[in-house]
Amino acid sequence: MRDISEYHSGVSIYELICHLTDKILDGTLDTFGDLRRYTRNLADSVNTRTAFVTAFSQIRRLNWGLFGILEPETYPKLWDQLVIPDQVYPFAGDLKRNTTISDIYIGLLDIHGYTRFCEENRRNLSMLQLLDEILQNDITEIAAKCGVLSRRSRGDEIILIGTTAEDVLETTLQIASYFSRRRLLKNERIEARRPGYKVILPDMSVSAGIAGGQRFTPLVVTQDGDISGGVVNAAARLQARANKLSPATNKILVTSHVYRRIQTESSISLLIERLGQRIEFFNAGTTAFKGTSIQVFEVLFCEDDYYKVDYLKKMESLYHDIESGHWKGKIFLDMLSVIRGMAHAMPQFTVKTDGVGGKVLTNDSVARWCAAITDRFSVQDDYEGAIAEYSTLSALLSRIPQADPLIIEYASAVCLRYLEILEHYNRELDSFIEGHAESIFSPNERDTFVQVKKYYHMYERFKTFARTKAGRRKLLWHSVIERLGNGLDVTIRAAKE
Repeated sequence: MRDISEYHSGVSIYELICHLTDKILDGTLDTFGDLRRYTRNLADSVNTRTAFVTAFSQIRRLNWGLFGILEPETYPKLWDQLVIPDQVYPFAGDLKRNTTISDIYIGLLDIHGYTRFCEENRRNLSMLQLLDEILQNDITEIAAKCGVLSRRSRGDEIILIGTTAEDVLETTLQIASYFSRRRLLKNERIEARRPGYKVILPDMSVSAGIAGGQRFTPLVVTQDGDISGGVVNAAARLQARANKLSPATNKILVTSHVYRRIQTESSISLLIERLGQRIEFFNAGTTAFKGTSIQVFEVLFCEDDYYKVDYLKKMESLYHDIESGHWKGKIFLDMLSVIRGMAHAMPQFTVKTDGVGGKVLTNDSVARWCAAITDRFSVQDDYEGAIAEYSTLSALLSRIPQADPLIIEYASAVCLRYLEILEHYNRELDSFIEGHAESIFSPNERDTFVQVKKYYHMYERFKTFARTKAGRRKLLWHSVIERLGNGLDVTIRAAKE
């Protein structure tokens, strides 16, 4: 049969299916709509219906990309949101290529440890195949049980698509638990899904970003069945942010729309009941992306992270003061309050800081240090000394095990701003001293001040002059380079987008 016009009741169903398959493979029939128009003169019958079932399955798998497994029975809610069903054959339909909807949520996940596992097992094909089967089959099954569509992309990246925030979040939590040797969720049914893998696979973790739930969310389904649009970009940015904050541990970030949707629908209690797990949300502040900014929440689901709830209000006060521009002092004091709150709340630690005044950091010593800096800043008005001490403290926070990476990041950013402020302040203060030397110093002190200033400027000029005239300059230059040796290295690393 070369054309559908040659079809008649005597043609076998096998020949009809073969003919439609040929048309699908050569690109004549890309959509079920194309198929229906091509076969518009065929009467509805058992044979045509059976042929259409097979043909639609082929169209879907060839042209729907990551939606290739989308079926009304398995994913009824996604089917309703993303497919225009055929009026006569409701088992089939066409993807909405350009759509604006509020009930779509996108999760992007990255598996930490995947690349290392592949490197270590590059000669062990059975182990590589095991991991591939897990990503292709087990993760898809976990997602499907939550009504979420899962697709592996670019090796260790996983895309999740669902119609409710809690479905996508539950899937993400289950995937994180699946890859962790340590039991993250208390749900026995989840644990039973991988009885042997936890022994074979190394401990892996997940960084994830979840976005969606905005009214009139633009979503574009491309010709090859991929997705793009603002919701996808937001999820990708959050995943990259989670990866930056915690490159080796679990971190799940969601947009404020996802957070509010879960809270307003009172679905968090149902989610906790299903998972058998405490779930908390931590306001992670506003994160700026290209041309926009998003309020972000971190999902707390591990025992090691629940301590963050204790200083959440302090952190939110810091956010408010940064947004309001309270740089005269409140931001500085709020930041110290946050660090002190973290030190009190987090697990006990003892860290020796060799080369930094021999300090030993403990929960209590960090809290006392914050209190001393606070007093120096707000009571003594010793801005220079307070900022110098705070700069040292800020640099040491990263040495504390389990310290919140978000606090470390904010502490560093606040430190840079106050060092910049201090530089301008010192110039203003020096100018003030120059103009009010008579009222500040006694007559003898004023004479000494003038002499020291003169000699200081002379010293700086002569030192600069001496540097140009000193002998052995090339020898010293070469000596410095030889001493630094391998430390002088430039490595270009391609950061994952």
